[in-house]
Amino acid sequence: MRLLLGMVASAILFTTALRGQIASNINLLGSWDDNTLANIGGIQYNDVWGYATGGREYALVGTRQYILFLEVTNPTSITEVARLGVTANVTWRDIKTYGSYAYSVSDGDTSDGLLVFDLTNINGPDPVNAGDPPRVQLVRQITSEFTKAHNVFIDVPSGILYTVGGDSDKNITVYDLKPDPANPALIGGYNVNGGYIHDLYVENHVAYASHTGTGKGHFIYDMSPVTNPPSGVAPGVPVELGRLSHTEYATYGLSHSNWKSGNYMVFADETHGTQMGIADVSDPTDIDVLDRFHSNLLNIANPFSNGSGGQPRGPIAHNPYILGNYVYVSYYHDGLVVFDISNPNNVTTVGYYDTFTGHSNYNGYRGMWGTYPYLPSGKILGSDTQNGLFVMELAILPVDWGIVRALAEKDDILVHWTTLQEENNLGFVVQRQDRSGRWVDLGQVVPEADQDYHFYDQDPLPGDNLYRIVQIDADGSQHYSKLVTARWQLATDSWTVFPSPARSGQRLTLRGRVGTTLSLRTTNGQLLAQLPVRGDHFTLPDLPAGAYVLQDEFGGVQRLLVR
Repeated sequence: MRLLLGMVASAILFTTALRGQIASNINLLGSWDDNTLANIGGIQYNDVWGYATGGREYALVGTRQYILFLEVTNPTSITEVARLGVTANVTWRDIKTYGSYAYSVSDGDTSDGLLVFDLTNINGPDPVNAGDPPRVQLVRQITSEFTKAHNVFIDVPSGILYTVGGDSDKNITVYDLKPDPANPALIGGYNVNGGYIHDLYVENHVAYASHTGTGKGHFIYDMSPVTNPPSGVAPGVPVELGRLSHTEYATYGLSHSNWKSGNYMVFADETHGTQMGIADVSDPTDIDVLDRFHSNLLNIANPFSNGSGGQPRGPIAHNPYILGNYVYVSYYHDGLVVFDISNPNNVTTVGYYDTFTGHSNYNGYRGMWGTYPYLPSGKILGSDTQNGLFVMELAILPVDWGIVRALAEKDDILVHWTTLQEENNLGFVVQRQDRSGRWVDLGQVVPEADQDYHFYDQDPLPGDNLYRIVQIDADGSQHYSKLVTARWQLATDSWTVFPSPARSGQRLTLRGRVGTTLSLRTTNGQLLAQLPVRGDHFTLPDLPAGAYVLQDEFGGVQRLLVR
């Protein structure tokens, strides 16, 4: 393991005096604070989001009065580009970006609706003469569907914007940004089974919604009938795919937020003394909570206390964001906390940086509100409710991975990887995931001077094989490579389906395989049905037009188009 030691904390304009921070494996690069901004009830700043263009990077920070647009390209000299707003006293703001536009909503005593900001000219220069374009412009305010909302999320690949919470009579309001990002086009407002939604994450037209309230939890909805209906078909309504109810996991509270990556969803219940969780959501009808984890920098004796019975209140998480094998969490009093989720059955703490010091308990909702780890440079943004913007970096670098790949050869599968740097490395273990999802050790590999490694899986599974490399430090800690896949093709696996394209409900012929059951899935892996094969025929259910995947019991797959 390699650590980048040293902390940069330069004095800059509007810099907060930061004394006695608790930090581990996270460096402070710079900070920004304006003490003249309104501070009501201990809340001066709220959410933060990031934006990058033309090699320059920005933080978009919510305050009670404004949204601040701050350039953080050089974090030792953070500069203000613009401050824009409509409502003067807002506790909650949420901000997202799409293309060269930013979108925000606010909750509480507000009439903002949906605000649209044009970032086209954000790289400057600053206006000098009358008529020069400002670097950031508020170009649209939409209040026809709601005047306040708690959260906005954009499924960037699909160009669909979602708002939730607030004063709309619908749980989700949906807009299409693709025709004209400056003028979001309303698709509609919709109610769902879980009721009020506090926050959500959307990927490939599937929404992962956090419903607050007793007996609620984290629900999954198929939004494609609304956002991607078949050609010529009017938008439908959201379809619930599954749910993780509060009663299904320990130390639950009011489900606040979640983030998804691959098969896994990390979730936070914004209630003192509750743990965070990670769940396998690959099958929405059978969500499996794999691990529970938490921060406790004050080291209180009972971190799972909500303050009842004379117990001190436990720590409280706010917002998680997944990047690679790490989840970055704004943890209120404990600041930025980073967890390693590469082994979802054993989540570990990687590092932390406390932006709110001098406190001796977990009372209230003070400290870090939001974080953003997605800037191209690797900088991490954090917004503290009283201390403003923090720009940080993760200083812990395990063995630096180079190439990691799996290649099917004639008689076996080659797992090949390189490393760019190693220190205190005891070696590697190659693991493959079995059909039950369990990771199985295949063999050990000792460190090599050239840092170029090869391992041959001589008994691969039929179909897709999923691998990862476990690196072991001298202190016994473990770090994981990215996941890689290779397909092992058997002669009995070369089957086809006729005809393709097919019609919904059509009887199809299976060539090259008989007497099996096929799994019908969406292109993102969601299981739709099990289709029994009679002889060499099977029948499709009623399906919307689109692309699907058929999979046999050995993992063999065929793509199927339905007209």
